[in-house]
Amino acid sequence: MSQDSAFKLLYSEVFKNGGDVAAVQAKMHNQIKCYVKESFPHFLVADNYFYIPAYFTKKSVENFKSKHSNVNLTDLKSEVIIIQDW
Repeated sequence: MSQDSAFKLLYSEVFKNGGDVAAVQAKMHNQIKCYVKESFPHFLVADNYFYIPAYFTKKSVENFKSKHSNVNLTDLKSEVIIIQDW
């Protein structure tokens, strides 16, 4: 990926496709590596250019807990995570 913001590219593509996230996912790389700026009270992630709030589905939280049973989501502050589905 170029030096552009991954979030900027993602949002731009979603707007170009009329809000069709599935179509954008099919065209784009399915992973975004980002830094967790805050994990409480709001989960805030950054891609070196922009900060955006992150919201998790029940399925994603359950998946995370099944893989990392000893780690709480709030413990991810200052960590790098990979978003694989949006």
